[in-house]
Amino acid sequence: MSLNRVLNEGFLSFMGEMNQDELRLRSRLARLLNEEHELMQTNRVILRSGAFLDPYAAKLVEGNEGLSVKLGRQPLGVLASKKEVNVVLRLLARREAIVNEILEIQNLLLPKETYVLKSERSPDNKKDGGGGEQTHGSNT
Repeated sequence: MSLNRVLNEGFLSFMGEMNQDELRLRSRLARLLNEEHELMQTNRVILRSGAFLDPYAAKLVEGNEGLSVKLGRQPLGVLASKKEVNVVLRLLARREAIVNEILEIQNLLLPKETYVLKSERSPDNKKDGGGGEQTHGSNT
């Protein structure tokens, strides 16, 4: 049996276990996580090579004693242009929107059971190693 056939059969079997809504949510979640990662990288590059570049260069050239303002100790608006601040704020707003959508999706996908701290578990459960089993099934 070819590897391609095994993968196809496995995929079809997997598809049979998930409904279309769950597949749609998981697909959207993957895209959101990827977008958030790209936004975070973009934000890091803008700050590293924009607002924080001059203080970093001064630190390298002059040494720590010659640098009166340490990296990140001043508000971004003092170090960056208005355009840079505007872009950073828009990146942060999009990241916040993404995390809110991720929360909504996870609320639908995750089982309803919540984690119980060991300190809050009943004494009966502590005797047998920390608690009974929780069932984790699909929520959709």
